[in-house]
Amino acid sequence: MNYPAENTTDVFSTLSPDDLALLSSLPYRVGLFVSFSDLGGGWSAQEQEQEMLGSILREFSEDFCKGEFAQKVLFETISQKSRWPEWSQNIDKVPSDAIRAINFLEHNLSEKNIYDFKVVLFDISVAVAMAFREGDGGPQQSPIASLFGNIVESFSKKMGFSKNNLSHVNVSSSERAALLKLSNALGYKP
Repeated sequence: MNYPAENTTDVFSTLSPDDLALLSSLPYRVGLFVSFSDLGGGWSAQEQEQEMLGSILREFSEDFCKGEFAQKVLFETISQKSRWPEWSQNIDKVPSDAIRAINFLEHNLSEKNIYDFKVVLFDISVAVAMAFREGDGGPQQSPIASLFGNIVESFSKKMGFSKNNLSHVNVSSSERAALLKLSNALGYKP
């Protein structure tokens, strides 16, 4: 029987260069995935969210409560900042990349470490979505935006993702839809 490793160093030593690149890029790419889902704030919002993403990643990498494996991946992400422009390509593939990463981790890592990694990825995406709230649902929201929000909420309920799962998150409808898509890809329910 193949027992998952608990030692992060052991896991990293068994990863292929492609698997290591995939894991290292995911914390950055999940943030971009959510950021790019809502262009309502224009280019200035995108620039602010990308700046915030770097700060979020640094902050998360310094939080020792994130789990040893997740923290090691975050250190890899930060140390490869020169690759971030390359990792900004094909952002639409992030959910399938997340599925791939979780699938191969299931053969190499304990359930707890995988869960911690999922939480970190999702928390990064929520933090980026909240960094600059283009459609914050405040009094300025148009009736059309409100109608669209109700449609997204209805769709989310049909998909088994109730409003309560993200009720603490004040983000635009398109960012909420991206968070839902990412949550489903990770197999993680907030």
